[in-house]
Amino acid sequence: MTDHRPPVITIDGPSGSGKSTLGRALALRYGLQFVDTGLLYRGLTVAVIQHGLTAADAPSIAELARSAHIELNTDPGKAPGSWDLRINGWDPHGEERNPAHARLLSEVSAIPAVRTALLAVQRAFGIAGCVAVGRDCGMVIFPDACAKIYLEASDAIRRHRRASQFEEQGTAVDASLLSREITERDRLDAPRTFRDPDACVINTDLNDIEEMIRLAVQYCEDMGCAVPSDATHPRHEERV
Repeated sequence: MTDHRPPVITIDGPSGSGKSTLGRALALRYGLQFVDTGLLYRGLTVAVIQHGLTAADAPSIAELARSAHIELNTDPGKAPGSWDLRINGWDPHGEERNPAHARLLSEVSAIPAVRTALLAVQRAFGIAGCVAVGRDCGMVIFPDACAKIYLEASDAIRRHRRASQFEEQGTAVDASLLSREITERDRLDAPRTFRDPDACVINTDLNDIEEMIRLAVQYCEDMGCAVPSDATHPRHEERV
């Protein structure tokens, strides 16, 4: 890096490719916030359902995106069972990850006014430095990030990882529903999934977790993503 600003590291890729696992590891290593940008859209989707809206209610959804109070827990070392997301002070307790909401999530995420409303919110996390994971972090949200990573993984591996996530949360998973969620989201989110041409591409089928982290750390070090010794980065209960 050429200045003393806290670093921003982006990790993009499809659902289940390992973004959260890698993102938390890098955030812990560099003392940064962990920002799952997709949680903002998941939280908004839950709010849309609570308000009885459908994808056809784009103006109302955009207004909700501007007015809803969404909190993200950006502590990469948060204890198991800690909250991830709050919507107007309410913890949805995993409902935001319900595969049944996959289609609505993609439809809500595709509304231009929604993306505009949430863009500034996402960029605000970069002021204190962060590791941001999602589908368009490197090219759209943080185009000047000091390091950009893109993860690839096969459909089979992604389905297995998503199922494991639900099992760890104690949530029953319908395998066919989960498979449809991944396929449908890939199709609907394709226009918003970007791989920056300068990104370091890591195939997580070919590399286990330890190797994935090692490759990512080496790349970040090569890109000069060192946290200034006098910098402090808030990790807890970042408000949106």
